[in-house]
Amino acid sequence: MKKFLLVLATFICSISFSQSTLIGLVLDNIDNTSSGFSNGEVTYRLYAELNGGQITHIFADQSNPLLISTSTTFYEDNFGEDIQGLVNNAFFGLGPFANLPFDTWLTIGDSYTDPASKTFGLDLETGFENSNLSLGGGNPQGAVYRSANDPLCLPDANGYVLLGQFTTTGELSGFINLMGRDANGNEWTELNISIPGLEGSDVPGCTDPSAFNYDPSANLDDGSCIDVINGCTDPSASNYDSSANTDDGTCSYLSLPPLAGLVLETVDNSSGGFTNSEVTYRLYANLNSGLITFVFADEINPLEISTSTNFVDAEFGEDIQGLVNDGFFGFVPSLTYDTWLTIGDSYSDAAQTTPGLDLSSGFSGSSLSLGGTVNSDAAIFRTPDNPLCFPDANGYVLLGQFTTTGELSGFINLMGQDANGNEWTETNIPIPSIGGDILGCTDPNAINYNIWANTDDGSCEFCDDIDSFISNEACDSYDWNGVTYTESGTYTFETINSSGCDSTATLILTINSSTTSQESVSACDSYDWNGITYTESGLYTYESTNNEGCTDVATLILTINSSSTSQESATACDSYDWNGTTYTESGVYIYESTNDEGCSNVDILNLTINTSSTSQESATACDSYEWNGNTYTESGTYTFESTNDAGCTNVATLILTINNSSPSFTIANECDSYDWNGTTYTESGTYTYESTNNEGCTDVATLILTINNSSTSEEEFATACDSYEWNGVTYNQSGTYTFESINDDGCTDIASLTLTINNSTLSQESATACDSYDWNGTTYTESGTYIYESTNDAGCTNIATLTLTINNSSTSQETATACDSYDWNGTTYTESGTYTYESPNDAGCTNIATLILTINNSTTSQESAIACDSYEWNGTTYTESGTYTFESTNDQGCTNVATLTL
Repeated sequence: MKKFLLVLATFICSISFSQSTLIGLVLDNIDNTSSGFSNGEVTYRLYAELNGGQITHIFADQSNPLLISTSTTFYEDNFGEDIQGLVNNAFFGLGPFANLPFDTWLTIGDSYTDPASKTFGLDLETGFENSNLSLGGGNPQGAVYRSANDPLCLPDANGYVLLGQFTTTGELSGFINLMGRDANGNEWTELNISIPGLEGSDVPGCTDPSAFNYDPSANLDDGSCIDVINGCTDPSASNYDSSANTDDGTCSYLSLPPLAGLVLETVDNSSGGFTNSEVTYRLYANLNSGLITFVFADEINPLEISTSTNFVDAEFGEDIQGLVNDGFFGFVPSLTYDTWLTIGDSYSDAAQTTPGLDLSSGFSGSSLSLGGTVNSDAAIFRTPDNPLCFPDANGYVLLGQFTTTGELSGFINLMGQDANGNEWTETNIPIPSIGGDILGCTDPNAINYNIWANTDDGSCEFCDDIDSFISNEACDSYDWNGVTYTESGTYTFETINSSGCDSTATLILTINSSTTSQESVSACDSYDWNGITYTESGLYTYESTNNEGCTDVATLILTINSSSTSQESATACDSYDWNGTTYTESGVYIYESTNDEGCSNVDILNLTINTSSTSQESATACDSYEWNGNTYTESGTYTFESTNDAGCTNVATLILTINNSSPSFTIANECDSYDWNGTTYTESGTYTYESTNNEGCTDVATLILTINNSSTSEEEFATACDSYEWNGVTYNQSGTYTFESINDDGCTDIASLTLTINNSTLSQESATACDSYDWNGTTYTESGTYIYESTNDAGCTNIATLTLTINNSSTSQETATACDSYDWNGTTYTESGTYTYESPNDAGCTNIATLILTINNSTTSQESAIACDSYEWNGTTYTESGTYTFESTNDQGCTNVATLTL
C-alpha cells in the first residue's frame, strides 16, 4: 500500500505538471557592505520566477528530499530566525545589529512583518548553523507555506517570489521542491529543482520540456534528457513495467491479506540524556487494508516482548502511551522515550486495557510476558470507530515504544478488521529486526512453513511416516501418552509427531510390584536405623530396591526418650560444698543419676575457687598522690581494702613521701610570633614550661600569650559603572589596587581590589504620533521630552531620550431631520440613524464627524365617492366625475397626497 501511495503521488504530480507556472529559479546577491563581515561573505537571495499564478509551499518528504548547502558554513546571526518574518527589522539601523539584515532564512514573499508558516517542530536552525539544510528522505520532513491567495504568494513586477536569503563565504548549491497554483487555482508541484548559479552563469541539465527529467532551472542542455516511457511503475503491482518511468495509472494488484507484517524502526533519542547507548525502538503493524483493534494474549496464544538487558522505564512514565503526560517532556528528558504499548500514536487518547492488567512489572525488567496459563487473558484495545485504529499514510499503526541497551525480540497477537469490516486474528507474530528480515521456512508445502518469514533460512522440513518402538519396565504403573498402565503388555499410540507427520508408537511394557514392612522401637536419646541416626520420636520410612528392582518401603515407629543434663557455675573464695563434697580447687565436676524416663541424668559443676590476697608499695610524689580513689597530700603509711580480680578480699599497704612543687606566670601580647624559653609561638594560647626544682619536683612556668595577626583581606572583585569609591579614593579605570591599614588587633592589614569599570550610555530619538505613542512599554498622550532608563549590555545605565510630538484626532456632531432622504458628505441616506464620516484634520490625524439623522416619510391616501350633481372635498366642489388629488402636510411635516376617484 505504501508503494502504491507513492506511485499515485507521482502520477498526480505528472498530471498537474502541465499546469505549472514556474519558469525557474533565479539566484541574486545583495550589497552587504554595511555589515561587519570581514571574510568575503556573500549574501544570496533565491527567487522563484513565475509566469502568473502563485507559490504556496517549499516542502520535503520521504520521497522528495530538499538540500541547501554551502562549501563552507552559513552565517547565522545570534538575534536572527529561520523564517524571514520572525526577524525583528526594528534593530537593523542599530550598531550592535549591523549583521542582522544579512541573516540566513527561508520565506515565501519578501516580508519582515508577516512570517510564513512552517510545519510544527520543523528545525531549520540546525542546518543553517552548519553547512547544509537537509530535509526529507531519511531526515525530518515538513514545509514552509502560506495559505493560497495570500498577497505574498504572488509574484512582484518582475515575476519573482522571494524564497530565501543565504549568507556564506562558500559556494551555494542544492535543490528544492515547490508547490503552487496557476491563475485558475489548479495546484501544481515541481520536484528536485536545482539551485542555479548567479545570473548569467550556466546551469547544465535537460532543457527539453517534454523529457522525463526536464530541469526548468537548466539553461545549458547537457545531453542527459530521457524520453517519457508510460506504464505501471509500482514494483508491487502484478503488471509492473521495469522500463517505465512515468506511471499511467494502469497498475493492477493481487488481493492482499489485511496484515502485511510488523515493522521495527528506531527513534532519535539523543535528547533523552542517555549515557549507555540506549536505543529507542517503535513497533508498527503494517496494514494492506483495514484497521487494528486488539493487541492480546490468552491461554493458548501468549505474548512476549523481551530485551537481552533491561527496558528503560522512565520516572513519571506509564505503560500505555496515552497515559504519559507529554507536558513534562521538556522537564524529564527520558520521559519522551519511555517504554509503553498503544494502538495508534496519541499522548491524549489512551488505549483501553483489560481490568487489572499490569504491564509495569515487565517493562521495569527485561521481559513483558502475558497469557499462556489458565485465566490469563489480557488485551489493550480500541473500538473500531476510533481513528487511531486506522493506518497512517505509510500504512502503519503504532503498537509500542521500547527503549533498551539490549536486543529486542518476542512475538505478539493482533486482532482487527479488513476493509469490509470482517474481523481477523493473527497470532504468534515475531518481532522483526531492524531492516525487517524475519528468518524461517518460506516453502508453503513444508510442515514448518512460517507465514511471517520473508527470508528462507534452509530450515524447511517435509513429512515421511515415522514409526517408533519403546521397551520399558516400570514399578506398579506407567504413564504413556496420557494413559496410566498397571499391567504388563504391548500397547500402541497413533499421533502426529512434532514435525506434523503421522506416527505410530509401540510400547512393550513390564510392570513389577513394590513391597512394604513395619517395626516399633523405644530408645534413649538416639537410634541408628538403616545407616541414619534419629534423635526425635516419629514415623520414619526408608526406601530401598527389592529383588524385582522396585521400591521397598520400610516403616519405623520410633519413641525417643531423652537423657538429661544440668549445668551450673559457681565461684567461691577458698572452698565450696556440692552434693556432700567440699572442693578447694577450681575445676569441672560431674555427678551422675537416673531421670524419670529411666535415662541418664548428668549434673555438671563449673567451679572457680579464688584466693584472698595482700600487697605493699612505697611511693614518693610532688604535692599530692592519688591512690585507690583518694588524694594524699602528706607523707605517711596508708591501707586500702578491696576485692581482688578473683572477687576475694585484697589488703593493700602504701608507704608515702610527699615533696612540694613551685609555679610561675607570665602574660604577653605580640604581633604574629613570640619567643619564650627557646620556642617561637605563632598562635594565642596558654603555654607551660617545666623544669625541676631543688626538691626534684616540677617547676611549672605558665605563659598566657595573645598573638595578634597581621592580615591580608580576601581579595575583592568589583564591577562598577563609570567610577568606584574604595577606602576614600575614587577610581575611574579598571585595574588592581591595594590599601594598607592597621587591623583591630593593632597589626598590619593589606586589602586588594580587582576593579572593572564599565561605562553608561545615552541614546536619543524623535517621534510624531496621533493621540498616543507607545515607547518602552509606556503609552504617552502628550507632547514632550521623555526619558527611559534601562541597563545596557555592560550592566550600566542606558538613558534613552524621546522628543515626542502628539497631534490630536478631532470629532464633530450635527443633527438633521429630513423627509424621505438626506445627502451628507456625498452619501444619500434614506433611513433614520447615527452615521459617521472619517477624514484627516489639519494636524494629519483622524477627524470623525457624526450625523444624528431622522428620516420622516411622505404619505398617500385614496378614496372613492359617488354623488349626485356635485361633491365637496377638501374645500372644493366638483361637478364632474374624475380622479382628483389634494396635497397637504402630514403629522411628521412631510407631504401627504390624497387621491379621490369621483
